[in-house]
Amino acid sequence: MRCGEGEDIVERGQIWKSFGGGVTTLMLSVAPALAVTAAPPGGTSVATDKTPDARLGTRQSTTQLQAGRVFEYGQNGRATAPGQLKKLGQLTITCPQDQISTSQDGTPIAVTFSISTSGAWGASADVSASPASGSLFPLGQTTVVATASSADGQVASCSFLVTVTLTPPLALSSVPNQTVVSSDGSSVPVVFPLPTASGGIPPYSAVTCSPASGDLFPLGTTTDACLVSDSESPSVIVLSTFTVTVAAVGGALTISWNPNAPTDNVTDYQILYGQASGQYGASLDTGLSTSGTLTGLTAGTTYYIAVRAFNGLWSGPSAEVTGTP
Repeated sequence: MRCGEGEDIVERGQIWKSFGGGVTTLMLSVAPALAVTAAPPGGTSVATDKTPDARLGTRQSTTQLQAGRVFEYGQNGRATAPGQLKKLGQLTITCPQDQISTSQDGTPIAVTFSISTSGAWGASADVSASPASGSLFPLGQTTVVATASSADGQVASCSFLVTVTLTPPLALSSVPNQTVVSSDGSSVPVVFPLPTASGGIPPYSAVTCSPASGDLFPLGTTTDACLVSDSESPSVIVLSTFTVTVAAVGGALTISWNPNAPTDNVTDYQILYGQASGQYGASLDTGLSTSGTLTGLTAGTTYYIAVRAFNGLWSGPSAEVTGTP
């Protein structure tokens, strides 16, 4: 007899699959040992020996199953309700979450990923992805489509995005130029903030500067250089420079002189000074005052000083004197 939904099923808990195309007829016969044979079109027959349910006697039943579907029998050898003869093992495929990778120079980079399947036939499913794992992905977004197909004819698919961004190159922040004062003209320790690294591929090496923060800096201007490297292979090294200027404390000299006679009709006095005799590169007007203070001088340096008077015309310089702040 032909066994369909709602009719007696002769084997309990058995799972059958139809291979190939068309309709497969399963011949289920009861004997001292139940022999079950499936003769699929275009495939190889499958035979399984099972102990029969005693109540079935020597009945023989047949049922036709559509190719590419998997069915199970109901409990106790009977399909007790329509639909109990049903398809099993829904194939599912799982893609990874969207991925973000970085390119140092804008060229395509290799991206790897894993795709999993599950279901009655998932373990033996064939999985493919386009582009495949390990392919070179260009800058921007690329959609990866993955497909799984199982031996029972099921097909499942999923997709996700791979985004490749351009990583900014390794860089060091700037350190402001430093200016400090030495009270006695000797070298002084100078402490400055270290620059910070960005871009490239972390983690970064420690930032090193030469001379280092806290080192002694001499009078004058020194160029300082700081270095850092990243974890790229081979690593990238970048340099940041700034200046450290050490100046002596500004010295001062006070100069005084005797006034001209009233008949000279002086309206202004001027102090002339410089760092070489007879070469006065700077001056200070004092009006009718017969004294003045020169400031901003370099400590420890000898200055050559003279005074002149003005009554419509400038007089020649007075006798020269020297002073050291």
